Amino acid sequence: MTRRKLYLATSVFMLPAIASAQPINGLYVGLGTGVDWHGDQRSVAGNTPSLSIALPGQPLNIIGQGGLGKASVGYGFGNGLRAELEGSYRQNPVVKNVTGPVYDGDERQYSAMINAYYDFDLGLFLKPFVGAGAGVTVITWKPVNRIFNFVGCCGYFGSPVDYGANKVDVTNLANDSGTSYSVQAMAGFSFPIAAVPGLSMSAEYRYFAAPHKVTFKNLLTIKPETGNGPTQVGWGKTTYSGHTDQSLIFGLTYAFDTARVAAPAAAAVPAPAPATIPAVQPARSYLVFFDWDKADLTARAKQIIAEAAQSSAKTNTTRIAVAGHADTSGTAGYNQGLSMKRAEAVAAELVKDGVARTAISISAFGSTKLLVPTAAGVREPQNRRVEIVLK
Repeated sequence: MTRRKLYLATSVFMLPAIASAQPINGLYVGLGTGVDWHGDQRSVAGNTPSLSIALPGQPLNIIGQGGLGKASVGYGFGNGLRAELEGSYRQNPVVKNVTGPVYDGDERQYSAMINAYYDFDLGLFLKPFVGAGAGVTVITWKPVNRIFNFVGCCGYFGSPVDYGANKVDVTNLANDSGTSYSVQAMAGFSFPIAAVPGLSMSAEYRYFAAPHKVTFKNLLTIKPETGNGPTQVGWGKTTYSGHTDQSLIFGLTYAFDTARVAAPAAAAVPAPAPATIPAVQPARSYLVFFDWDKADLTARAKQIIAEAAQSSAKTNTTRIAVAGHADTSGTAGYNQGLSMKRAEAVAAELVKDGVARTAISISAFGSTKLLVPTAAGVREPQNRRVEIVLK
């Protein structure tokens, strides 16, 4: 088996693993779900004008652990960079509000974000990534706060009505929404699902902030349970400080371009030649590989070229074909020029090793004849090569 065939056979065998580890190049979609920890909020201002009641100054609103879901569509540029549009939904229970315990209610967040990611290709099964995003979030409150058997509420709320030692039922109904700009930062890792080309799973930590203050309307009702006193009802509004969320998200991503990259068909095994027909001596070939975006000859490359020169002298070679190639990480025009530079560098080294320049023919194919089929924008080492064929 010639050296070129050995490289090709190895590449075909390794292609599924290599392709699955490549950066996303082209359109992709994603889904995710996880757990959300909401930071506490503070009521920075609040009153119920129609009752002349002022709520306590700057109390904390305790928000409990909730969940989230997200969906995204994006585009990978083949070099680790990705850009995407994302929609997400968070829901967290309101554990405690201004007027006390909450028995029924939650905060819901609807976000539209523009994200940028960078995937680190470290040659590992796991691919780390980092990202950041910005957008807008609609924050909705739908809690109902109830306090039963409350005594002396006039001192707590600043109510003009003195209920004395009577027990009262206080209900504070907030059912409103506000809008804030939002930002987020992400870090995590993904890994491919070998059984489904293009599909990968991910685990991600996310820090989310909606720093803008939002104001919600609320309906406050004070009703005596014992003794005398009027029932007070009035609309008010409360302004809440911005907040943060921390999330742990598990997701699935499907890259359409990766899914379309098909493994090459297995090379057909040629039928053995009849015994009466002498086998044709195959042309000897050598492969010289290059670093990414380089046309410089490494020490190993010079050694291979010297072997080709020596072999041409021993076998009385009359013609040597030198063909340059490139991977798909550059544009077609750039790859064509780079492959020509590589071929010229190899030809010059052959002349230096004693081969007549008139015996050498040079050609360049850019990324049109790949040794290992890949998608556009992929840095495949075995495609960055010059092939020397002795004829």
